[in-house]
Amino acid sequence: MFSNKVTRFLDSKGIKYKLVMHSKPVFTVEEAAKERGIIKDEMVKSIVVTDGKDVFLACLPGDKRLDLEKLRSHLKCGNLSLAKAPDVIKLTGYEVGAVTPLLLKNPLKIVFDLDLKYKTNLSVSSGSHNAGIILLGSDLINIVNPEFAMISC
Repeated sequence: MFSNKVTRFLDSKGIKYKLVMHSKPVFTVEEAAKERGIIKDEMVKSIVVTDGKDVFLACLPGDKRLDLEKLRSHLKCGNLSLAKAPDVIKLTGYEVGAVTPLLLKNPLKIVFDLDLKYKTNLSVSSGSHNAGIILLGSDLINIVNPEFAMISC
C-alpha cells in the first residue's frame, strides 16, 4: 500500500480520504483527472509564484487558469512570476506537477481561488506523481487554512 508523509499526516489527523493510485506517473491536471476518474474542476492545481522577494502558493480548480494580476492585486505585491522548477522543490519539497498544499517544506502564504470554497470534494496531489488524494473540500480547507480570492480566469 502506498504511504508517504501526506497520507500518514491525514491518517494521524483522522481525516477520511481516498487514495487513487495512477497507472503511470502523471504530470498535468488533465492526466491526473483522467487517472483519478474525476472532472478537472474537482482537481486542485497548486502553483508556486514569486514577486522576487516573497513566495506564495496559489491553488485553483484544475479547469481554470491562474490570473497573476488578480493574485498580485489580492496580495498587494509587485509583479508575479512562476517559480522555477528547482526553486519549487526547495520551497515546497515537491516536484512541479506533484505540488500539494499539504505539508509544505517551508511556510508559504496559500491563496485558494474562491471557487474551491464551494466544492464538496477536492483532489490534490499526494506529493507524488504516482498517486492522488480525494477528500472533502471542507477538510482540505480546515487543514490548509488558506486565504480566499478570485484568482482564476
